[in-house]
Amino acid sequence: MQVLSQFGILQKRDLPAVTQSVDLDREEGREFAGDVLRHLRNVAGWVGRVHQFNPRVSRGIAAPQLGICYKIAIVSRPDVPDGYLELINPRVVEVTNEEVADYEGCLSFFDVRGRLLRPYGMKVSLDGRSEPRVFTGSLARSIAHEIDHLNGKVYTDRALMPPIPVAEYQRMREENRIAAAPVPSRLTWLVL
Repeated sequence: MQVLSQFGILQKRDLPAVTQSVDLDREEGREFAGDVLRHLRNVAGWVGRVHQFNPRVSRGIAAPQLGICYKIAIVSRPDVPDGYLELINPRVVEVTNEEVADYEGCLSFFDVRGRLLRPYGMKVSLDGRSEPRVFTGSLARSIAHEIDHLNGKVYTDRALMPPIPVAEYQRMREENRIAAAPVPSRLTWLVL
């Protein structure tokens, strides 16, 4: 956790509760968003050099985790090496009724893992204006996690039970006491 603080990642409850949208209609807003996105990618790269992540699992980082109080985040795409989805003023337009309980981690709560329910699927406009795209599974979970940060929330606000230490979580995985999240057989969508 000390290393993550060294990269400027805010820990625990130091995260900002209020963020602002970026004015993408103005050149200054677009330039600012580009600068923040580059910085988020740099930090993600630094973190990736000191911690080995499962390459099949999506992860992200949001500007508020670095004390930048704007609705900007990136989420890795496991299907594209070094590929990221860029979220600027994202807007969730639909979610699935089907929710899945699974464990999550967070760069701001790095020493624990929490189990929570999230929709299996989401339709999201990544910039709040473009056509919504469909995301499912762990990628949808990661996007929802980062959007929570953009709205002043952290996963522990939604946890089904108190978070557990990473060592306990890893032991449970090794002992096969944590099953893979089930894939719903069909999806029904709920317009927000």
